[in-house]
Amino acid sequence: MWHPDDYLERLYRKLEEQRKTASQGPSAAERERLRGRLQDLLGRFEEEEAPLQPKLLESEEMADGITRQRIEYSTAEGLRVPAYLLLPKEARTGRRPAVLAWHGHGYGSREAVGLLPDGTLNPGPPGIHRNFAVELARRGLVVLVPEIVGFGDRRIRQEADGEPGSNSCFPIGAALLLAGRTIAGLRAWEARRAADYLLTRDDVDGQRIGCFGFSGGGMVASLSAALVTG
Repeated sequence: MWHPDDYLERLYRKLEEQRKTASQGPSAAERERLRGRLQDLLGRFEEEEAPLQPKLLESEEMADGITRQRIEYSTAEGLRVPAYLLLPKEARTGRRPAVLAWHGHGYGSREAVGLLPDGTLNPGPPGIHRNFAVELARRGLVVLVPEIVGFGDRRIRQEADGEPGSNSCFPIGAALLLAGRTIAGLRAWEARRAADYLLTRDDVDGQRIGCFGFSGGGMVASLSAALVTG
């Protein structure tokens, strides 16, 4: 038998049995130690934290009573982040659960909210992102879609006029490594600051903030969740 199916099935069953018989997991102290170790490996950015200073750039009413806003805020000294904020009609009457929505590889946050690279509405079928941020807002969630550093409007200047789907992940990551940090760490740090922004809003329930990541955005969602939650 040359196919690996049986091996993979046995491996899965073994791990599942181990999971069922395992303890409740590490203690609170051990979780804190592991979280600190993960942060050390990714690199620390706390010392460069800057006031958010959010600014509304544009606002437009969409279908289904959703308001789409373009905002910006700071995460660290010298770093401003553009983001789309989708507000369902329910947000006008009280606090709503919110979600940080992280796009994947492509042309950035616009792709997750149904826009073309130039910011105009996409009249055709959605791409692989499937307008997932809009779908979340239709379900009554306040949705924040930050532009991940290295993509879209946040490429380095030298590459800003490149093809819409290109990115600056390598040069940014290489520069950070020379400083003992990682691009994954920077993205996780900016995710925490994005959550800080949501906590300032009167229409967001601060006890119900989740995260959702598509493709490469899943890394941002998982790392930031591991660093913030207990």
